[in-house]
Amino acid sequence: HLHGDTALTSVAHKIKGFFREEDIVGRLGGDEFLVFCQNIQRETIEDKLTTIIDSIAVTLRSDGKDYHFSLSAGYAMIPDDGISFEELYKKADAALYEAKADGKRNFKAFDDSMHIKEN
Repeated sequence: HLHGDTALTSVAHKIKGFFREEDIVGRLGGDEFLVFCQNIQRETIEDKLTTIIDSIAVTLRSDGKDYHFSLSAGYAMIPDDGISFEELYKKADAALYEAKADGKRNFKAFDDSMHIKEN
């Protein structure tokens, strides 16, 4: 847990550095982060995600072993994918699941072909 907490703290600070001052970056729990950006274009988000994923690869060494941490992301856009937090969160989560299924260090935008988990 110590290695995970250290890595998550490092990742949180790095992620915040890629966004504007007015953007909101928060940790939802575990290893999940949420970023809320207003007035931003899809191309800008995808450029940021590419840069972030390429830049954030944390390796911690302990007891002679290397522990590697990488990043995957999913995103949804207002108003195309919804307007409520719950709807956007579920769709971004579905996109994240698809990104992880395609391999590590990847991102996906939500599209209607993706399966949305119901609580």
